[in-house]
Amino acid sequence: MNIVQHFFQIAENHPNRVAIATGKRLWTFEQFAHLIRQKVAALEQKGYGNNDNLMVMIPVSVELYATILAIFYLGGRVVLVDQIFPKSRVAYAYGKAECKGIVTLPLFSWTRWLFFSWSLFPRVFSLGKSKPTQRPVSPKTPDETALLTFTSGTTGNPKAANRTHGFLDIQLQTIIAKTGLQLGDVHLSSFPVVTMCNLAVGATSILPPKPGQKAAWAFLQRFCPITVVSASVEHFNTYLPNIQQPHTLRKVVLGGSTLLPDFVRTVAQNIDPARIELVYGSTEAEPIATLTAQEYLEQYRVEEKGVVVGSPHPNISVKIIHLNGEQWQEMPEGHIGEIIVAGPHVLANYYKDEQAFRENKLLINGTVWHRTGDAGYMRQGMLYYFGRMSLAWKETGEWVSPLTCEKWCADNQLPPVATWLRLHDQNVLFFCGNEADFQRFNELFPFPIHRTVRLSGLPKDKRHQSRIDYALLKK
Repeated sequence: MNIVQHFFQIAENHPNRVAIATGKRLWTFEQFAHLIRQKVAALEQKGYGNNDNLMVMIPVSVELYATILAIFYLGGRVVLVDQIFPKSRVAYAYGKAECKGIVTLPLFSWTRWLFFSWSLFPRVFSLGKSKPTQRPVSPKTPDETALLTFTSGTTGNPKAANRTHGFLDIQLQTIIAKTGLQLGDVHLSSFPVVTMCNLAVGATSILPPKPGQKAAWAFLQRFCPITVVSASVEHFNTYLPNIQQPHTLRKVVLGGSTLLPDFVRTVAQNIDPARIELVYGSTEAEPIATLTAQEYLEQYRVEEKGVVVGSPHPNISVKIIHLNGEQWQEMPEGHIGEIIVAGPHVLANYYKDEQAFRENKLLINGTVWHRTGDAGYMRQGMLYYFGRMSLAWKETGEWVSPLTCEKWCADNQLPPVATWLRLHDQNVLFFCGNEADFQRFNELFPFPIHRTVRLSGLPKDKRHQSRIDYALLKK
């Protein structure tokens, strides 16, 4: 079973449906299948074939998805990295994944000295136009690798999540079922994996224009009225002004960061909260837990230390543990510990990286459990998120974390202007609000602050533009 066969089955049965809309052009499933076959032929002409690992460094576009599916079609393995910089990380990932080449756009291949280390120059290439191949899709077993995604690396070398064809199939089917995606949906998403779900089920994928490109948004609304949106907080905020009649959306899926009540209430003013799904997950396990915005607003409590993220997915097992060396202890209900998960759509291993496996996995009674690195707890069947375990500490015997400060601001009607970290045995506050907010914070915050750093804004992660970048604050 080659994962790309889902797409070609849809293309065969519904050739004239729109597969991808860009704001300038509509690509039918038949046209997109033609483009994929052209790229398969171009790859073969360059000498690439079955089981070759190829790094793909193309911005989100029709070209990106066509290239990924062409490599799957050929029987190769796609290698993706989060960021093109620093160059050393790209070179590390290239070597670690035993890549045969880097597929990119002509602009990047012509100016590769800007983006790639000297050692990679001969391996950078782009794909020209070729006559579409007529060869069949390369057969694959469920256990064969399809996709290697290098993630993290902020505190060391990045690790490669090893997604097999079977794992991708389970993940796609899980997301499709949870979001209720169906043939004919028009789906605007900032999550790349969701585009693969759209292609597999026959939904139209909207590749969003920039917020200010009014003509492009008008084009999309005219020919492809949006029915489903999935996005991070920041991306959703930029999409919403460009969506006509958001209250008519059939489904909204939000994730990628901690969701605090003010944001959820704001979204629920425009869209029925029963149609808004909030998702908690990670690269290695997506989704872990979900709940609707209506359930969130009913379950959210000021007195809770964490933020409710929902009931675990039916195929996911969750434990809250305390880990001491190689010894672990399961925590009782309501007690904070590290969240670990297991299940069919939980990543089982990393590509040729035993160290990453030892650091991120636990083998318990023959089952591989993934360490999320997140702190949390269970209460009455619901999972609560408390932030990153590595950033949590005890204050007068009580667990606190950056979320403690952020949630306190939300619960006390202060703008989201502050967080804190424990650095060099001091509680360091990072604050970017006005003087009145600062004075109110100092008067009411129940924990000691030893040092304050005033900022113009809290830095956000590059992928979702929603999570606070704590590593950058530490620096």
